[in-house]
Amino acid sequence: MGTAEYALTLIKSVLVNFIFNGVSDLSISEFNHQNVINSIKFKITEPNGAPGTYVEIESIWGFGGSLKCNSTTIESVEELPIV
Repeated sequence: MGTAEYALTLIKSVLVNFIFNGVSDLSISEFNHQNVINSIKFKITEPNGAPGTYVEIESIWGFGGSLKCNSTTIESVEELPIV
């Protein structure tokens, strides 16, 4: 069995601004001049019965880390030109 052939097509590039409220357990590493994020994962938690969110930021190069917060809001989404 061979591997499937596929093409990755960039349809849109967007800038998403998040607001994290009530941040705790903040851990940031490798912040530099070229921060490339691979993924941001959100997991809903309920420590001590209060709802919250655990956020994990996986780095390709530069900025990465994790945090806990009471809530997360998307402040804005801006479509960027594809270059």
